[in-house]
Amino acid sequence: MIALFFLFLNCFATAQTLIQDSCKTAASKDPTLKYDFCVQSLEQDPQSKTATTLEGLVLASITYAESKTTNTILKNKTYPPGTEPALSTCVELYDDANNSLNEALMNVKSADYKSANVDLSAASDEPGTCEDGFKETHAKSPITNKNNFFVSVVMFFLLLNCFAAAQTLIRDSCKTAAAKDPNLNYDFCVQSLEQDPQSKTATSLSGLVLASTTNAESKTTNLKGIVETILKNKTYPPALMNVKSADYKSANVDLSAALDEPGTCEDGFKETHAKSPITNENNVLFQKILIPLAFTNML
Repeated sequence: MIALFFLFLNCFATAQTLIQDSCKTAASKDPTLKYDFCVQSLEQDPQSKTATTLEGLVLASITYAESKTTNTILKNKTYPPGTEPALSTCVELYDDANNSLNEALMNVKSADYKSANVDLSAASDEPGTCEDGFKETHAKSPITNKNNFFVSVVMFFLLLNCFAAAQTLIRDSCKTAAAKDPNLNYDFCVQSLEQDPQSKTATSLSGLVLASTTNAESKTTNLKGIVETILKNKTYPPALMNVKSADYKSANVDLSAALDEPGTCEDGFKETHAKSPITNENNVLFQKILIPLAFTNML
């Protein structure tokens, strides 16, 4: 029983970390999204609190947003005279928002994040249109705060959905690449790209190639001694330039050449019968370069 309690406690801790990390990333991408608001609203939602994956958090957060559309205009509440026509229009707009969120929910469940993105964008427009109705009748909106709250919620989920789409792209790309090249470690591929901010926001394979090439290049500066000397030759930078110009054939040649360098470095130690102090770094770098190389073969 005690072990089971700690198991549940660990699940909640995982969900809390997921929420905080997701909110932090989302807030850094959109200055209108408040980190504290994001964390507090999701940690108060029972379904979001138990999410263990980004996809699960997206599903929970959309369901949460959907529930808010039905509570924006409270029943049996007295509003200022002259606001009834605009409020009636707002009710219709919230119905539309609810429909869009329902569509988004179904699309997320089927991993169609592109369509879900369209649905969420449509839902986020409705509160603004609602507010415009009051401006047109020169009446003060009594639900501005609720509309602002709803927009903040949906905008966060829109960003979350983008991250989920990128996460799916990374996993699918790594899976395909690892199936084609047995030297590529799937788990390493996914973990290294999901830890890279640029890769995490890629929305296409070409964008992921650019991000992973940049990621691999940045790792060369972390190696010391002979590895750093080898990889600062003119072998690697042309690959990045060729990727940026969409010349994937030439980039493939450059990346293939760069892939040989960590092994050549290790051979230098073997020839002198010395133990290499940077074998782990070379192995990591080999995998880092292999990722964009494998991806260019898929384009």
